[in-house]
Amino acid sequence: MDKALAIQKEVQKILGTEEVYLVGGSVRDLVMGNEPHDYDFTTSMLPEDMVEKIKTAGRHVYTIGEKFGTIGFKVPVPIEVIDVDTGEKTMTSSDDQTFFHYGYEYVEVTTFRSEVYTGKSRKPEVQFVPSLDEDLARRDFTMNAMVLRSDGSIYDPYGGRLDIYKKQIITVGLPKERILEDPLRIFRAARFAAKYNFTIDPNLIGKARQLADRIFDVSVERWVMELDKLLTSDYPNVGLVYLRDMGVLQRILPELTEMSFKIGNVVDQDEAWKMLLSFVDIPKDIKEPTRTRRYINTGICSRLKFSTNRAKIILS
Repeated sequence: MDKALAIQKEVQKILGTEEVYLVGGSVRDLVMGNEPHDYDFTTSMLPEDMVEKIKTAGRHVYTIGEKFGTIGFKVPVPIEVIDVDTGEKTMTSSDDQTFFHYGYEYVEVTTFRSEVYTGKSRKPEVQFVPSLDEDLARRDFTMNAMVLRSDGSIYDPYGGRLDIYKKQIITVGLPKERILEDPLRIFRAARFAAKYNFTIDPNLIGKARQLADRIFDVSVERWVMELDKLLTSDYPNVGLVYLRDMGVLQRILPELTEMSFKIGNVVDQDEAWKMLLSFVDIPKDIKEPTRTRRYINTGICSRLKFSTNRAKIILS
């Protein structure tokens, strides 16, 4: 947590406010004892004010997410050093006159916001809000609705830490509302289950099953992005079974609905897909099972809009 707090301190210094909190998956990683892969912060400051502060600090500003309230920049961060005499690990500080061990970390800071979904569109209307609680209320799962305060304490209004300790995935608010807002959350729940070997709240499973047809409101490309991560997780079979239990697998990969999942752990995404498609069931009375399997798998690759090169690798 020392590195996260040091980065948070640097972000607060550049933006000139203490109302900056590490949020979401970054805090989830810390609670689980892992180093965050990304450093995402939230603040009450508006995007244009952040841009001005960052430029004043002499930092390059990344504004690709500005219309959603997200501004990116790099901050100097302390590096963990080991005392050669004592063997103790310490974190250098930019406030320390002896500071010379440092690197740079890319961070993104997003203004507190709410999201209003209309019709079946997954592109919400973003509205900036003054309250941290309003921002956290829009998040998908309790384990992603926590923030780290600058004093090292965690603000956790929905009990995300307890759910992490119980190894369970529960929505912030009613599952039906979260799914109707964004059906991709069904995939995300399965993906987190595959990543951590967590259980999914039965209420979420039930509502997902009722609303499974809503996944067709999500682009195929987004399906594949989530499935790529799921298949290369530590527990891919867990995630696949949950997708089946929630009625999604039957809709996107009906050829695999009846299979017994025995996917091994692989890092390469194409190899994971190759392994998955090797389980497509071919009736025993088919005289040319190899050609039939390739025909079926070619159709799957086409439906999922794999590139020609990727399909070639997976089908090889």
